[in-house]
Amino acid sequence: MSSNTTQPTTTPATSAQQAQPGGQPGSQGSDIPALWRRFAEVIGASAHEARSIIQSTIMPGAKPAEVLAFVAVAAEHRLNPITKQIYAFPTKAGGIAPMISVDGWISLVQRHPLCDGFDFEYRDNGGKPYSVTCRMRRRGWANPVEVTEFLDECQRNTDPWRQAPRRMLRHRAFIQAARLAFGLGGLADEEELEAAPGPLGAEPSKSPKAAREAEFEVLTRGMEQGAQSAT
Repeated sequence: MSSNTTQPTTTPATSAQQAQPGGQPGSQGSDIPALWRRFAEVIGASAHEARSIIQSTIMPGAKPAEVLAFVAVAAEHRLNPITKQIYAFPTKAGGIAPMISVDGWISLVQRHPLCDGFDFEYRDNGGKPYSVTCRMRRRGWANPVEVTEFLDECQRNTDPWRQAPRRMLRHRAFIQAARLAFGLGGLADEEELEAAPGPLGAEPSKSPKAAREAEFEVLTRGMEQGAQSAT
């Protein structure tokens, strides 16, 4: 007496079923994790296009975990790295820290549903800039958040600070007021990552320091335009 047995067959996984950075094969019936879909909406691309852009232009050579950490911050706060609202900076410890540009902070504040405007007060001493105060108003609060930054505590030996110290102080006051008014913690700006060697994918012909300063000078112009449009 004989018996017939059927051997199980396997079908090779297609490229769409293979593991993708940050996801598992066949996870939830899709190879595109929800995180990548949310990030793709921010930059106006498909999830596959978004992943390709990050890996080829924004964070080339980064580890998958570092890519996911950066994408998580960008998606959570709806910041677009293509329009330079957020950068990926390597840290001294060897990891990657998301850096929010001036344009990014403007976007965070102006999109916040409780933002009720802001204004600045400048103080000079002996004809030289001394301090800048930012008053950030939050709906539902009787008094605005008020933050004052002083030149002697903030100034750096860079062209932006030498050429436009009042404007740079205003940026500092704006960012700190935004953190207090809207609880925007855990987000780093250029000043706090000044010791970093430079953004991944930065122009190689420039030294890291020169690249940082040139980018920051361009980005700070957006702060001035944002403050003017809000008043």
